[in-house]
Amino acid sequence: METTDENGNTICININECNGMNMCHEDATCVDTLGSYTCQCNQGFFGDGYNCEDENECETGTHNCPENSYCLNTIGSFTCTCKKGFMESTNENGNKICININECEIPSPCDEHATCTDTEGSYTCACNEGWTGDGFSCTNIDECQSYEFNCPPHSQCIDTVGSYECVCDEGFEAMFDDEGNMTCEDIDECSDANSTNCDENAVCTNTPGSYTCTCVSGYLGDGKTCTDENECTNGKADCPENSVCVNTVGSYLCVCINGYQVVMVDGSIYCEDIDECQTDIHTCDTNADCINTEGSFTCTCKEGYTGNGYVCTDIPNCNDSPCDIHALCFETCGGYTCQCLPGWTGDGKTCTNINECEEGIYHCYPNSECVDNEGSYECRCMIGFEGHYGDCHDIDECATGQHNCPPCSKCINTIGSYKCECQSGYVFVDGSCKDVNECELGTFEKCDELTQNCVNTEGSYRCECKPGYYYSQQYGKCIDINECSRCYSQCHRYATCTNTPGSYTCTCKPGYVGDGRNCTGMFQTSIQFGIL
Repeated sequence: METTDENGNTICININECNGMNMCHEDATCVDTLGSYTCQCNQGFFGDGYNCEDENECETGTHNCPENSYCLNTIGSFTCTCKKGFMESTNENGNKICININECEIPSPCDEHATCTDTEGSYTCACNEGWTGDGFSCTNIDECQSYEFNCPPHSQCIDTVGSYECVCDEGFEAMFDDEGNMTCEDIDECSDANSTNCDENAVCTNTPGSYTCTCVSGYLGDGKTCTDENECTNGKADCPENSVCVNTVGSYLCVCINGYQVVMVDGSIYCEDIDECQTDIHTCDTNADCINTEGSFTCTCKEGYTGNGYVCTDIPNCNDSPCDIHALCFETCGGYTCQCLPGWTGDGKTCTNINECEEGIYHCYPNSECVDNEGSYECRCMIGFEGHYGDCHDIDECATGQHNCPPCSKCINTIGSYKCECQSGYVFVDGSCKDVNECELGTFEKCDELTQNCVNTEGSYRCECKPGYYYSQQYGKCIDINECSRCYSQCHRYATCTNTPGSYTCTCKPGYVGDGRNCTGMFQTSIQFGIL
């Protein structure tokens, strides 16, 4: 178009038709040129620019949809949608791809007693061993009723959820060989005294699957309770003459009476008289003659002595030691006198010890005590002290190990003694340190009563998460387990699982009834036919 420059000269400049004065299609791009313009269809369209039509990339194959996806044409472009069983993702180059969906991941679509197997774009369900069904609904097989079990003799089949177990009969125990095969072997209860209720004075006899008890000789009873048999009173004892029968536990003894002794003659036992005079076991005075009698003896004082034979005395003089052994004898005209020694008191014929400790006529140093002895006394260190006379110092029983403090306590020395103090978490009861049950006493402070249980330990306690909670290292506390999100619940597949603190609830979905763990359809119709 015509215009003027800065000097007023007439000039012609290019017109940009792309600013609005062009005939390009609405789905085309205008490109200005010197003195004209061109039209180019936008990406996703084809034509001369003045007329543009949508290009169907899905039909022409010019799309770049990944494998396992559908191409959907749009105006000027296309979209890619992953096929069923696949989901959108990106590869390491950032390109869109469709990857297989693992339907078997939690929550599994299969029955809780079935195994889910993922396949390319789908999955399969198969009931586990011991269960039957289509995989989406599995019921337990009772192998015991269907006789599909293999239990050894002396055992019983017990059905379990999804399997069964063999339980040995009472009196038998399960044994397994190297290949895991089970047998039920008889238990020898008699080999372990704690396994029977036989009396301690009975003999245990093992039998297949059980045992019997029989009282031993000398006892009466049913074997489980045995009492001593008194052979002396029931006439079963066989004792010789001049003896007495003495019953003992489980037997009896024959004891010769005083003055007789046991002898064996031709294999038989007799009680024979003891000659106390020849065997010198009599009690006659040394100045008396011993005379043996049947079962006993007599004593007669010799000439020049007088007495009953057991005690014979002569004419008194110092040579005869008439004074007390703790006295001195002094001969006098026609007799003698006796005088007690120092430390003794009396008339000389009878002298008794003077207890200086009770009379207070002693001298002992600190930490010692007076101990009386015959004719004198001595000073001994008191209990808890040691040393020599005049130097008694405290004994550290804790350091020397001379204390008797119980386990779980510490020894504390005191002057002349010591004391025992129980360690933390223990209390002194009847001479020993017993564990304090902080959980019963309610003295625990660290446990959260809402989420934790207190468990007593020796000398302390620990906190354990309650059922339905787990301990989080990150938060340092017990966190509620969401059973509904971890497939821990036992809700029916037609029920809704609702998590609660420490547990969960199951509610049948609309159209179903039940307790949430078992749900059945509400509408079931039965048709009966009959002959009118």
